[in-house]
Amino acid sequence: MKRTLSRSPDVAANTQSKARRNSTSTNQLNISSPAEYSAGLSSASIAQRSVGVDPQLQKWYEEYRTADAEDDVGISVLLETIDSDELEVTNVENRISELALTTNVERGFCVSCRNALDNWPAEELESDPEIESDGELESESESSTGSSVEPKLDEDTETYLQEASEWKRAVARHCCSFELEASMRNGCQFCAFLLQLLKDSDLLDRFRKVEFRLGRLNDPAGISLSVSTMLSTQSLWLNLPGKVSNDGDIGIARQTRFEANIVSGPEFIKLTPQTYQSFLSSIPADQFPRTFKDAIDIGRKLGIDYLWIDSLCIIQGDDIDWQKEAAKMGSVYGNSYLNIAASSAKDSTQGCFTKPAKFNGGFRAEVKTSDRRRVLSFRCEDLYEQYVTESYLATRAWTLQEKVLAPRTLHIGDRGIFWECRTRTASEFLPDEIMDTYEPFRGPLISQVNRQTTDFWIRIVRLYSAASLTYEKDKLPALSGVARFQHMRSNDQYLAGMWKTNIESQLCWQLVETPKKRPAWRAPTWTWASVDGGVACRDDLKHEYEFQDDYAHVLEASTIPLGLDSFGQVKDGELRLCCSAMLAGSIDWKAKHRNPETDAATATVNIHNISNQQTLPFWKDCSDDLSQGSAETVYFLPILGGKSQENTRSKAKWRTGIHGMVLRKTGSIAGRFSRIGSFDFYEDTAWNWKEMRAYYELFTKMIDECGDRTANAACARKISTSIYANEPYTITIV
Repeated sequence: MKRTLSRSPDVAANTQSKARRNSTSTNQLNISSPAEYSAGLSSASIAQRSVGVDPQLQKWYEEYRTADAEDDVGISVLLETIDSDELEVTNVENRISELALTTNVERGFCVSCRNALDNWPAEELESDPEIESDGELESESESSTGSSVEPKLDEDTETYLQEASEWKRAVARHCCSFELEASMRNGCQFCAFLLQLLKDSDLLDRFRKVEFRLGRLNDPAGISLSVSTMLSTQSLWLNLPGKVSNDGDIGIARQTRFEANIVSGPEFIKLTPQTYQSFLSSIPADQFPRTFKDAIDIGRKLGIDYLWIDSLCIIQGDDIDWQKEAAKMGSVYGNSYLNIAASSAKDSTQGCFTKPAKFNGGFRAEVKTSDRRRVLSFRCEDLYEQYVTESYLATRAWTLQEKVLAPRTLHIGDRGIFWECRTRTASEFLPDEIMDTYEPFRGPLISQVNRQTTDFWIRIVRLYSAASLTYEKDKLPALSGVARFQHMRSNDQYLAGMWKTNIESQLCWQLVETPKKRPAWRAPTWTWASVDGGVACRDDLKHEYEFQDDYAHVLEASTIPLGLDSFGQVKDGELRLCCSAMLAGSIDWKAKHRNPETDAATATVNIHNISNQQTLPFWKDCSDDLSQGSAETVYFLPILGGKSQENTRSKAKWRTGIHGMVLRKTGSIAGRFSRIGSFDFYEDTAWNWKEMRAYYELFTKMIDECGDRTANAACARKISTSIYANEPYTITIV
């Protein structure tokens, strides 16, 4: 079971803070603050304050102040309404400047922050009217119909889930966004930290627009800082003005998205066939761009004699030299002393040091409860992602293996300096911090712990596939160093971005972006490397599922390298598998779903060979695989099915699902296919798309009705094996 919370004495935050604990005693939070900051106004108060106000503003105000803070959808609609409001820069600056004149900061904290720290919630909050709790854990033995038996949870898991349900919450302080910025300018670390949270979440303008609207109605309701405690973990989040949410995902949800547009940057000095001879004598350092010069300065200060810069060490425009050097990139970075990452620079002219003035990426402070003192290190929960995996540099695919293979990396950018090596991470704000965040899909890529987990390659694929390449043909070469490292560790067969062990579950990968046009051939269609866009690799299915049904197994799989690197480009590849069933159908070009994004990402198929006309959706790999209006037959190939465990705050749920690929025939040879999409249907889904449950039932029913017959007609031949006795039909996918 993958636990998302730690039993360690660390203190997490949305923000995330870690504690050095000096005792185990508990304390009750004592807060004195205006009730109107944390409680909704009465209907009479709303009506009184709304007299003479624009009717539209009055209507919005009434809806906003009476809206449930936990109603994420309703709150989002109200916030979208104010997006068209314009913030007057002069008014904002005047308010901040006025507040700055009266804001006193001593020893790094303003009076309000110092008061909050001196009255901090204990790690185990006691019952208090100001504090809310989720209540008891729901019973694990709910009544059900049918003969299915829910998998029994082990004692460790049951204990963990019981404790995980006992979240306690309190409001630590009240403020406004203008106050935060005023205090930040005067040197308050905590205010700078909280203000950065709003900026990172792209919520600062929205919070201010709400504050201005409330101010027009003389409503003083402000922002509140919530503290939530579970076990020894504490989380912090900022609530919308006048609202107090029980969930940080609603209070200050961070949704980080980026798009990388690869454009030609400014010309800079390079090693080319024309400059090769002159560079043997000397390289004109005075022509180096800012980033190169910064790297040289860093190397000199650290006493490092040699520096590798690919544009100066690989002959640009020489394919032979590129192939030779690209095959050695894993060795170059793996055997380096230090990797310098200019995390925020969009080209070589911007340099490494781009941190803005007054930025705060975390701090350490003493907090007090009624009977003890302790030191907390405040930091963002997704600190590593902000510095590393969500930085601008992370949008460039080539840089991933540089970070993964190097023994240590110095990340320098608009969030300051961040250190990463195989045993620890730290930042310039928390230089002594050892961040032991080794959860799946989180934490240091190069840590010894994470590199030994089964989730390592899944995470690499997710990050790498979402990044961009200047040249499409580099899809496999830019990952070859990491692939070679993984092969040395596992001795598994590498197959153009996938591995032979558990390959059936990997074949169920799914595109998680809007499909793009299919690129020029660079890999077999059954591997994610054949398409552009971020994917979710399903190799973890074998670890998270209890399978009752295996519908297909790979018999043979191979790829043929194109050049010198056996982990780089390929020129051919195929796999042969045996299966038990398939469904055939044709695209319903008139079908539409409620969500335009879903329309772009999915296609609907009218299934053939069944008694009643039925349709099934699937996720497309590329936007142009099928011509509009085409009547071409497509095939659903189920591969794996079983129960997965989905953990919620109150209990662990098991849901049954089925996963597979969607294929089309290729060429004139019987049983030869290419992949064009994927599907997964769940019997019990948390999605709002209620049709998914009906699709699961429909799919399994149709498989029973005509799956065997369809597979028999589509396959190359039937085989008889004792290992896969129920999967006699063989097909080839290229």
